[in-house]
Amino acid sequence: DFAMAIDESEIGAFNFTDEFIFDLWAAIDDIKAGRIKEKDYEDERL
Repeated sequence: DFAMAIDESEIGAFNFTDEFIFDLWAAIDDIKAGRIKEKDYEDERL
């Protein structure tokens, strides 16, 4: 249902794959839940 809602929204125009959307959603959820800290993110960028 979530993927279909994305496909039917304005974001659907970008034609993201379902896998990408779920990975993005999981990353957002991890950040919101505090499972990923800003320090961890900065270390990966370097």
